[in-house]
Amino acid sequence: MSCFWDGIGNFITRKEFKKRGLKKNPTPDRLIQFFKNNNMVVTKVKWNDTYLTELQQKENYDHVRTCKKQDGYLCSSCDPFLFLICELFEISIVHKYNSNLITYTFDGKSKKTIHVQSNSTHFWV
Repeated sequence: MSCFWDGIGNFITRKEFKKRGLKKNPTPDRLIQFFKNNNMVVTKVKWNDTYLTELQQKENYDHVRTCKKQDGYLCSSCDPFLFLICELFEISIVHKYNSNLITYTFDGKSKKTIHVQSNSTHFWV
C-alpha cells in the first residue's frame, strides 16, 4: 500500500521535484529518500492557524529523519511529511481527515493550495 506516496507524486509536479533535485520518477523509495535528504526543521507552516512549538518541530524533523521503507505510511492529522512538503515547495494543504478539515498553511506567498483526503486506511488527492 503506497497511497500516501502515490498521492504526493500526483500533486507535486515532476518539474517541482526536478527543481529540488529529484530527477527520476518519484517512487515511494525515492520519495522517502528525497524527504530525508531535504529534511529541515519546519518553521514557516501553520497548522490550523497555529505554529508548532519548538519541541513539535524537532519531533517532526526526527520523524522524517528516521522514517524507514515500509509497505505503507499512515498519514496523521498533524503529519510531519505534510509540514515538510509545504515548506519545501512553498504550498498550502487542506487535508480532510475523517471528515475533519485540517489546514497546513505556508506562511508566505503560497504557490498553490492542494486538497487531499485520508481516513484510517487510505490517502488520496
